[in-house]
Amino acid sequence: MKHGLFIMMALLAATSTQAVASVGDTCDQAVPFIGNTFTFDTTNNTDSGYPVEGHCVYMGAMSKDIWLRHVPPADGVLTLSTCDPDSFDNSIIVYQNPWGDCDQLIYVGCNGDAPLTPECQAYHSEIDVVVTGGIEYLIRIGGYDQNYGGPGQVTRSFVEGINPCHCPEDLDDDQDIGVNDLLSVIDQWGQPGGSADVDYDGQVGVLDVLAVLAAWGLCPQEYVINDCFELPIQAETMTNGIFAIHWSPQFDHAADTVIMFEELNAIRDDCLNNLGMMDPPNPESCFYYNIYVHHGENDAYPDGWVNGQGTDPNNMPYLTLPAGLNTDRANTLHEGFHIFQYQASSPGFTTNDAGWYIETTAQWYMSHNMPGDVNAFIEAGAIVANPQIALWHGFGNGAPGDPEDWYYLVRQYGMHTLLYYLVDVAGVSSDLMTNGFYSGTELRPQEYLYANIGGETFRGYFADWAARNTGGLDYLTPEQVERALWESDYVGDPENAHPYVLELEDNQIDDTWVYEPCSGGGGFGDSCLPPRGWAYNVIRITNSNASTYSFTLEGDETGSEGAASHFDARIVVMGEQGPQYTSVSMSDDLNGQGEVSVQPSDEEVFLVIVSTPEHFTGNQSYGYRVEIQRTLTPP
Repeated sequence: MKHGLFIMMALLAATSTQAVASVGDTCDQAVPFIGNTFTFDTTNNTDSGYPVEGHCVYMGAMSKDIWLRHVPPADGVLTLSTCDPDSFDNSIIVYQNPWGDCDQLIYVGCNGDAPLTPECQAYHSEIDVVVTGGIEYLIRIGGYDQNYGGPGQVTRSFVEGINPCHCPEDLDDDQDIGVNDLLSVIDQWGQPGGSADVDYDGQVGVLDVLAVLAAWGLCPQEYVINDCFELPIQAETMTNGIFAIHWSPQFDHAADTVIMFEELNAIRDDCLNNLGMMDPPNPESCFYYNIYVHHGENDAYPDGWVNGQGTDPNNMPYLTLPAGLNTDRANTLHEGFHIFQYQASSPGFTTNDAGWYIETTAQWYMSHNMPGDVNAFIEAGAIVANPQIALWHGFGNGAPGDPEDWYYLVRQYGMHTLLYYLVDVAGVSSDLMTNGFYSGTELRPQEYLYANIGGETFRGYFADWAARNTGGLDYLTPEQVERALWESDYVGDPENAHPYVLELEDNQIDDTWVYEPCSGGGGFGDSCLPPRGWAYNVIRITNSNASTYSFTLEGDETGSEGAASHFDARIVVMGEQGPQYTSVSMSDDLNGQGEVSVQPSDEEVFLVIVSTPEHFTGNQSYGYRVEIQRTLTPP
């Protein structure tokens, strides 16, 4: 159904200012927020000890926090901002306090950093929250880092309107007021306040039973439209679930929304119920998640919009979809998955060398749900073109001198081939690809997979994946492989593709051939391309005879920056029957031997040297020495 924009009905009166120093130091000492601007100084405040709640980014420590009290005059949207060019880096948390008890606060919303604004300090905070009139709210403001404090101010504004999310009778949070909620009231009978005190009178009793019975049935399902990108004329808007889709009225996307809502709601259900992920902050704050279908210069939306997720001036995420891509299923699966990554709370997943996993998992989610689509793996060519690059190669974390080319920049998208292999070929549980985002782990994604799949098992899967990449990406369909290689040939610079670290004709191997990367052993001349962390090299031999090849691998003990090395290896033979795979037997972490016998019809023999150290960051490389022996087999 269509909705207009959330219409302003009332604003607070003219701004007044109240200066306070060293007050509101604890929740119990919260001071009234009088007027529209509250000036404070937290220089002498202490840390209140309350946890940092919510999943807002850059919240920091909430150091030297100050507490303010506010009772809205009616239902509506309350806006708070700490914009002050002379203030410090701070954050905001808002709680509901219906029982006047600091031990029973209800978290409402938070903000760590608002978008940068020239007239504000570098890192101010701003938040919109939907509030219920007559109920006390506590506003907590704290510094980003330990001992951050000082002078500042917080301003507020208020727009009156409905609060469709207010459903205090739903005690079990299932959006349905029924028997379980009534039993919760009975179970807490006589208690002073608490969750079952649904009328907030300080006593659980008959009036709460009557309130539950009066509200019996489903809670309100709608949210507030909070649109920060209003058009000169009213946008067309349709809502469903947590989503609001907007477009300029000179176009018609009403029919598209049927497709979009069906797909988006299915993605949400899967991410929340099967993959261990969470909603974006919008519904938590009682706002719709906004999606804008735009037409570039042909509408009044910002010209810089492309295809992807952003953060609006209210610090809420939103999605922009170019017309045409808005109903593309592959695009919806990828971008829709990003929606439920937004509040990721695991510190390790936000560190350097972890960013690759954001795009990798979104692309994996698409391919996992469209495994037979010819375009599901179009970035796979970037993997086989440069297998020596670290698993976690992404934007801005490459080694000095790495090209800014398609082969390197899209690698993090193509790495979805590994996740697809883990889940759809090796049988690893799909939720393990995603539940780390909200697990609270300090591990980087690559470490998280190593720890939860099992180190040696993950190493084996990675080496098998490397071998099967070398064997023509044979876990994909022929059409998908053809499409991927066409894409890389069309977009990538061939000067930046190094699929093999060494290429030999079989008759070049006179008894024994020894190769070491970076030592002029017949590779890329002055190039030095040993594998980085969780990467691999491929040696290619063109074969024309019946022969037996023996390979001996000796790995360096440490990488170029001192991390302990670990190697595996696989042999791949390409013949008339397709690829055949043989594992090199490793006697320890560094040394191994393997052997294969081939016929003249086996046109290629590959040795895949796989570097899988228990070190998960940086771009150090891991050297080795390979000895290749060839013996002709008598006819």
